Amino acid sequence: MKIKLSIDDRDLAHDPSKGWFFSQELSFFGLMPKIEDEYFFQSDTKGEFYVTLLDYPVSEIWNLKFVLGFYSGFSFQVPLEKKPIGFDRLLYIDGAF
Repeated sequence: MKIKLSIDDRDLAHDPSKGWFFSQELSFFGLMPKIEDEYFFQSDTKGEFYVTLLDYPVSEIWNLKFVLGFYSGFSFQVPLEKKPIGFDRLLYIDGAF
């Protein structure tokens, strides 16, 4: 089961130049005892902040724009039993999963 809350004040979600974004996701693994064999809680917190440093019009349809972005994330897991969390469900540093 996952619960996710996010607050978004960016001007564009896919390519922001100003604003901020915050999200919190809580996950509970092992709610179905006969199907799942791992029981743990996971929390993922993410925050982003964007500010435009330079916005110079080069032509009528194009601006030279420099944007400074800050990103921070924090994740942790807590086993709900005395068994360790499986290798394929562990958190990875700078990974795709």
